Amino acid sequence: MKKTVILLIMLAIIFSMPLTSFADFTLPENIKIGLFYSSTALSSCTIACDGDVIVYYDGAEVGRAPDLNIFTEDGIVKITSGETLVAECDNKELKFAATEGFISLNGKKYRGSLQIINLKNGKMTLINKVNMEEYLYSVLPYEMATGWPMEALKAQAVCARTYAATSMGRFSQHGFDLTDNTLSQMYGGVSGEKDDCTRAVDETRGMIVTYNGRPASVFYYASSSGETLDVKDVWGSSYPYLVSVSDEYQASVVKDNAKWTASFTVDEITQKMNNAGYDLGTITDIEINELSPQGAVTMLTVKGTKTSAVFQRERARTIFGFRSQVYTVVPQRDNSQTVCVLGADGKASLTGVTVLASNGKAFSDSVIIRGADDTKTFSFGGETKGFSFTGYGYGHGIGMSQNGAKGMANAGFTYDQILTHYFKGTDISAAGGTQE
Repeated sequence: MKKTVILLIMLAIIFSMPLTSFADFTLPENIKIGLFYSSTALSSCTIACDGDVIVYYDGAEVGRAPDLNIFTEDGIVKITSGETLVAECDNKELKFAATEGFISLNGKKYRGSLQIINLKNGKMTLINKVNMEEYLYSVLPYEMATGWPMEALKAQAVCARTYAATSMGRFSQHGFDLTDNTLSQMYGGVSGEKDDCTRAVDETRGMIVTYNGRPASVFYYASSSGETLDVKDVWGSSYPYLVSVSDEYQASVVKDNAKWTASFTVDEITQKMNNAGYDLGTITDIEINELSPQGAVTMLTVKGTKTSAVFQRERARTIFGFRSQVYTVVPQRDNSQTVCVLGADGKASLTGVTVLASNGKAFSDSVIIRGADDTKTFSFGGETKGFSFTGYGYGHGIGMSQNGAKGMANAGFTYDQILTHYFKGTDISAAGGTQE
């Protein structure tokens, strides 16, 4: 009898424990981050640490010193310490590792090691090779504020890890995996690390978002418009887990769903089009043609005195540099008049009244007031002087709303519940081991 009771208790404990799934994926152990490359490549730099910096060339140690000056000369990378020449290197792998403490590049400290690729044009690509988890120590405080609820930070950590794992080699043409800026994820080395963010990374170590056992394509941004957007309405692609979901808990931490406004004169909007490479003439009208169910502009026409241009999905946001894709537009006109419709009792009334533009659309100088028994036309308004925009949200709107995650964490949701809310049909899984 006693054995049966013990067995039942053990089974109850087992079945009450959360189940951890395992991904059919090996998490990379290290990641290469591009610090300076292409247009930001350097012709000289300094590398130091608390002890000696070991210099490896083509896999072999060629020297060491506490402080190194590195510069290019006649297509060759030269490394000196004071007046001493430590090494001269052509275009083979050049690596720098610290014997003590963190390695620093131009005074900025990093975990892991540094690598240099000689571009042979007087410039060098600088790369930080760092452990994946230690990379996230620095990413998290830049992508979500320290001091936020721990479950929100943990959700962000899993998002950032999943994004990094699925983006490996994205910048392989430059010799690294990801950048240290918004082209990938913000990363600032050791100085950006915060204790609570490091804890969030450690407590979710190896965990990623998966769909059918494979890493999911995850995205995040600051605030939604009250609902997240379907990826097809933003980037034109289709993912079963990147669909619109309610973001109701965001309301507890963000006022008016991150409402924003913007206004441009006709000259300003014309110049904006010209700067983007669209010679439309003087802009005369901006017309929203299509909206997603969540109110995101999916087709927009900008009309000018010469021609017009159509912008679809995310381009309807980025062409203006707006915070979000969910917005409305109202023309600003001179000498506008107010038309008041009165009922039989002399009070303002909209009963049985429809307001239409003469072309059947809104915002025309010629407006038809159609009453229940009669139709009359009133000409009012004036020359268009500009355009006012009102929008909601901050970011592309796909995946996890960070402020929504904060609201959910404040409401008692755990990090895995937050993530599976924003990424429908996914699991939070442990990646199977690591690979170099």
